Amino acid sequence: MPLICRETNQALHRRGHDMLSGFRNGKTPTPYKIETKDEKKPIIPELEVFRDDEPPATGRKPSHSGVLPNVAQCAIHLEFLETLFVLREKILRSDDIDKAMDIQLQRQRKTGFKGDTKELKDTTLETRRRAKWPKYIELAVIRFLDWQESLPKDAGPDIKLPPLDVLMVWHAFLLNPLMFHTHCRDKPIYNIPFPWEAIHACINNDDWSFRHPDRKGSSTCDLYGLLCKWKRTHILTTVPDSIAKDLLASSFSLSSLPHEDSLSTLARCVDEIDPSMENPILLLATMARNLRASTNYLPPLDTMPPTPSTLPLVSVPPGPENNQSTDVPNKPKPETTLAKELFDAVLRQNSFIDKMSHHLWIRSPALKGTLRRSIERYSKFLQLQRLDTKITGRREGEKKTMLVPTLDIDLAWHTHQCSGGRAYMMATRTLVGRFINHDDKIGDGDLADGSAETRRLWRLRFGSEYRTCLCWDCEMLLDQVEAAVQNATENGINMKEIGARVEKEVTYYRAVEAARRNKKALPKKLELE
Repeated sequence: MPLICRETNQALHRRGHDMLSGFRNGKTPTPYKIETKDEKKPIIPELEVFRDDEPPATGRKPSHSGVLPNVAQCAIHLEFLETLFVLREKILRSDDIDKAMDIQLQRQRKTGFKGDTKELKDTTLETRRRAKWPKYIELAVIRFLDWQESLPKDAGPDIKLPPLDVLMVWHAFLLNPLMFHTHCRDKPIYNIPFPWEAIHACINNDDWSFRHPDRKGSSTCDLYGLLCKWKRTHILTTVPDSIAKDLLASSFSLSSLPHEDSLSTLARCVDEIDPSMENPILLLATMARNLRASTNYLPPLDTMPPTPSTLPLVSVPPGPENNQSTDVPNKPKPETTLAKELFDAVLRQNSFIDKMSHHLWIRSPALKGTLRRSIERYSKFLQLQRLDTKITGRREGEKKTMLVPTLDIDLAWHTHQCSGGRAYMMATRTLVGRFINHDDKIGDGDLADGSAETRRLWRLRFGSEYRTCLCWDCEMLLDQVEAAVQNATENGINMKEIGARVEKEVTYYRAVEAARRNKKALPKKLELE
């Protein structure tokens, strides 16, 4: 009889769901007292998970040690993704940015046949508010391209940390390794790994806020704060609201960046609050003008399409592409622009960020075990990539199987891609024998077919199930069973004791998370027996 079975998992899921719902709505009384001592308040995630003191799990020969990501990098990656999730929610709910973009309630009055008047609900408000996130991405793309161009030729891992919005675009760029190689193979950024340690130092994992060490610099200022204070701080008070709104809506569109006369108008409207620091709005416009004049990142003025009032929330190029590529092209596609590609790439990451926030592994009691297993499974996933032709009997030159990762493998894969363009390319060629692209534009139908084939190949190669439950309960149970098997005695394994420990630990972690979300004092942990 297996130690973990379907019935055990289902019971854990039902109880866990009921417990968390009860904690959140206050219907389930918490068995914990309030922790009053600051030094004893729970620290979740634990600090030790961010220490890079364990060799990466490769599952391959010792010569490959250090090629794959480690637990600390994956943990910081989860922190970063949760920070982006919270940032997006703040922007979508911000009343200040609503005012900056002139997003107002538009209620209609209807008169009944008896002469009575009713005010109808504005059903378009939420849709119009969703345009704020694409606008933030537009500005972030401009700032990233300018930052990338300003990197010195000898730039290395010790570069000055860019602001959060630039990091967001850089991150999405790295997660499209073929596009990154095509545009950046001759640039300094190609050899620079994503600065995980510096990012971790800026994140407050109590509320997932990001605090840059240089918040007053004009090029490193907080873009969210800039949008919130658009009219109130950086635009002259004599400028009408309609003009201030139009400057934000059209001056920084990736398809309609400002002409010289628009830039002059903008310069007359900005308010030089501090003469010692360049106005960030004017700096943004200058960035856009310089990029258009010096690079092919942005469309030329004579080929610009008509400017839409708002950009679509999601823009995905048609046509699936294979996740694997044996040859890396050397020329960029002339029919598109890097700015638009980056804009779409950041938007496509919304789905993965939402999934990571839903699972919330960064708050899980089994965080370290979950990440360790995800790296081990990613190593096996790369083995499947290498052995695909041998397993399926395909001849050389035939189209290979599109292998689709599970969520935990995808996290490790994303973290690996963030090791830098050159490092990732060399690692995949070493481990797989060819460059492995990560294409997040593939349609659901192709993903379903690839997932079924990957599941079949995984069973054939490794003799285990490919898809596993990744909830807190199941991951904690797996942690405990692994530890029990490793330390098993002649008396065997007591699953009742394991179940009790899992329930106590997961219950406490859920109570802490519920207290955080309800903005209440954190509970005191009970000693586990």
